[in-house]
Amino acid sequence: ENKNRLNLIHIFLNTEFKNSFIDENFSENILAALIYVFDKADKDISTVPPNGWSFEDLCNYLNNITPNLRRWTWELKPRTQGAEIVRWQINNEYHVQNLLYTLLAPIFPDIKDEENLPSIGQKKPRIDLYIPSLHTLIEVKYRKNTSKSFSELIGEIGEDASLYLSSESYSDAKVIVFLWDQTRSTQEHATFKMGIKSISGINECIVANSPSFIN
Repeated sequence: ENKNRLNLIHIFLNTEFKNSFIDENFSENILAALIYVFDKADKDISTVPPNGWSFEDLCNYLNNITPNLRRWTWELKPRTQGAEIVRWQINNEYHVQNLLYTLLAPIFPDIKDEENLPSIGQKKPRIDLYIPSLHTLIEVKYRKNTSKSFSELIGEIGEDASLYLSSESYSDAKVIVFLWDQTRSTQEHATFKMGIKSISGINECIVANSPSFIN
């Protein structure tokens, strides 16, 4: 898509733009219009995702996190002499958010976390993660135990999504829901994903199970 834009600009420069200068009727109004068009094109091209990543590439990447947690550090005994046992704990939403930021920041240098939105009445919405180059929001959730049902999570996510998308700047953004399920309730995941993706404005739902060796 980016190449197509560049090709169109190249054609324009070598036909319409060139002919306009040759034409004695070339005016300041035409020049102003050209500057406006090129300014818009430059801004558009500058937000092309790094390394050609698409929204689908991002979703595939996030979906592959769980299978690659087999090297997650969770020691039963120290690995070196005199060392303490090390275990990477994921205890809350902020830990999941930090993990995703660490994984995504090298790929998307423009990623933002804890992005505050304009207040809606007494509510002060805040986006967990935002990737401007893909105009994509990532809503992070954490299920610690069975005391919070999946239906409750769906209700919370639906409310959050409606707040994000009510903002003029993000009304057309894509939304990914990323759930870290510490309970590994895999029998519920298909229904949960179906429910989340049926919510207006949500484009994808990804569930990551904590590694089975974490207790």
